[in-house]
Amino acid sequence: MKKPFVTACGTIANRNLLIIRLFADGIVGLGECSANVDPIYSPETIKGCRHIIEDFILPSLLGKKIDDIDEVAASMSHVVGNHMAKSAVELAFWDIMSRQRGVSVSSLLGGTKTRVDAGVSVGMFGTLEETLEEARVQLAKGFTRLKVKIQPGHDVQLISSLRKHLGDIQLMADANSSYSLKQAGMLQALDPYGLTQIEQPLENDDIVDHAALQKSLRTPICLDESVVHAHAARQAIDLEACRIINVKLARVSGLLEAKRIHDLCVKTDTGLWCGSMLESGVGMMYNIIYSSLPGVNQPGDIQESCHYMSDDIVEPMIDVAGDGTFAVPAEPGIGVSLNWEKIRRYLVSSEVFRPC
Repeated sequence: MKKPFVTACGTIANRNLLIIRLFADGIVGLGECSANVDPIYSPETIKGCRHIIEDFILPSLLGKKIDDIDEVAASMSHVVGNHMAKSAVELAFWDIMSRQRGVSVSSLLGGTKTRVDAGVSVGMFGTLEETLEEARVQLAKGFTRLKVKIQPGHDVQLISSLRKHLGDIQLMADANSSYSLKQAGMLQALDPYGLTQIEQPLENDDIVDHAALQKSLRTPICLDESVVHAHAARQAIDLEACRIINVKLARVSGLLEAKRIHDLCVKTDTGLWCGSMLESGVGMMYNIIYSSLPGVNQPGDIQESCHYMSDDIVEPMIDVAGDGTFAVPAEPGIGVSLNWEKIRRYLVSSEVFRPC
């Protein structure tokens, strides 16, 4: 990482990546597992995902005739949970299907946009001045929304300072589950600052307490970690636990379930955007593709290559336009390929699996 990325969950100083290449009928599809080394955001870890993929998911897929993405999901359904492991494999199938059918992944998914708006996420810094400086650097690139990390004791003063110095920008706060319902007053104190949303203030698996909290806030709550599938999204919407949902493809098992959440949000007029897991260019392209859906109506956490990390493993590198938008791939595939010189440079280990 260029700088340690600090949140209420913990600190990420180095990023380990797990890239998957699936082969079908002479076509190669790319996927990425977005789990972390440590279980600081999700119970899943990159080592655990590798175990699940190698020992449980791949044996149910290799050598099989599969015609569409629903069959992929069905083939993995015997594995309970482990959404990030499933997502890595499922995404690679979207790439393959796109190339087989000669259309873009966005078209297969139902995307309608050719460019998507992007926001930026700023981690915690030691001083307000450092946070403000980083925010200005990122906004100068054209990003249309700023997300900052908060936690108890690192909230009102920060938001007040950003409002004072940055003006009427789209500003949101991400609490990463660092508050309790008893601390609702701390979050109510943020209401006057016109935040677009407060993301996941309470426990990472909670919906019920968020419903109680939302009733006491003018600021919309956005749920992230609590929404692991469309069923959870429906419960959250029915209970009025949130007004906005952040979909991370890895957290919901991939594009198929993410599309179901999208359709539900469209039906219920719920805000929706795509979050990021500090992916390489492989995972980031899927975030761009998902954001092309018509119901994704808020800027997502989409970053250019080398935004957080010192290098990227794809070519061409992903660039943000001066207006804070990214182009959606219009051709078959995901719009990038692996840079093999860099893969060899950073490779820790690799495995090849074939049908028995």
